[in-house]
Amino acid sequence: YAQDSPKTPVGLLQPSPGFSHHGSGCSQIPKLRVACSAGLNDQRTMWSFCEQCGAISMVEQD
Repeated sequence: YAQDSPKTPVGLLQPSPGFSHHGSGCSQIPKLRVACSAGLNDQRTMWSFCEQCGAISMVEQD
């Protein structure tokens, strides 16, 4: 096993560290959504959205 952990997470895309989707009684895992249209840089962004409590956060890109 490697002793050093990778500097960037490996695997599934995750919401930003400051994202808090669980309110009182919120038990749902947020879903990933892609923006319907491109932004100012002509690229679509990915968002983490909790349908239960309505919290939303843009997923960080590497």
